[in-house]
Amino acid sequence: MNSEIKRKDIVYISVLIAILLLFTLVEPFQFSFLVGESMEPTISDGSLIVYTQYAEIEESDIIVFTKQENLIGHRVIDIEGENYITKGDNNDTIDRGKVTPSEVKGKIIYHTELFTKNETT
Repeated sequence: MNSEIKRKDIVYISVLIAILLLFTLVEPFQFSFLVGESMEPTISDGSLIVYTQYAEIEESDIIVFTKQENLIGHRVIDIEGENYITKGDNNDTIDRGKVTPSEVKGKIIYHTELFTKNETT
């Protein structure tokens, strides 16, 4: 059973590395770990996220932005002019203040819980 788990982990890691390499060759992408429970159950605490600044952002997309030097990933629930109104899926209220274009780092296009504490083996 231990060797089965190790093989499974090796396959997951190999696939993840292949995906990451493909992303970096095709278009500029950024990678980060999302910290916090505000996007659960959609994205778990500690999930690896892939985002790009070159994707069009629409309502219901999940974007990455900075507020007070913190990297945040929340869902766009409304767009007012060039600004975004956001909310964490696990939050009861919308975020305070609008997200401006200069604060947006990109749109999340992929995430995995492979490295989170919530991952079961």
